[in-house]
Amino acid sequence: MVFKAYDIRGNYPQEINEQFSYNLGRVLGERYKNILFGIDSRIGSEKIKDYFITGVLDSKSKIEYAGIISTPMLYYSTKDKFDVGVIATASHNPKEFTGFKICGKDGIPLSPEKDIRQALKGIKCQT
Repeated sequence: MVFKAYDIRGNYPQEINEQFSYNLGRVLGERYKNILFGIDSRIGSEKIKDYFITGVLDSKSKIEYAGIISTPMLYYSTKDKFDVGVIATASHNPKEFTGFKICGKDGIPLSPEKDIRQALKGIKCQT
């Protein structure tokens, strides 16, 4: 299961891949109109970033790409400036993993398991 209490993590590309990233961007873009997005330095993060961004843009929301940033920097940069912040990261997991951390405009992490998983169920993707 890729949905956790405070993030989304899984093996790339078996669990989290380009289609999953697009679908997540689309769902978040339908819910939030001004999104900050960054990535970590993992190979998987680089491979999925354009798909996430395209999903957000296809939902007619605005997105600002911050490049390679840390999770604390994402939380700080989102505060009071964006509706939501997202970073493609798998944190301390092995290199074959990737994932996403999401925070609200107050810089507080959102729970993908509670807040996002249900919205993705209606979309054809790996969950």
